Amino acid sequence: MTVPYWVDGADARTAPLEGDATADVLVIGAGLCGASAALALGRAGIDALWVDAGAVSHGASGRN
Repeated sequence: MTVPYWVDGADARTAPLEGDATADVLVIGAGLCGASAALALGRAGIDALWVDAGAVSHGASGRN
């Protein structure tokens, strides 16, 4: 399988969330929709927490 150019050489994984976290909005999923939602919320000044079980664009968004 060919690695998409937008993730080739990049390690998009982060450390697991530890302890308690607070935010106005929780965005679950680091695909296209989740990334777009988190970006829009942040630009609007809304405190958003963005989480995913895997790497950014690891699922269907990374294959499309």
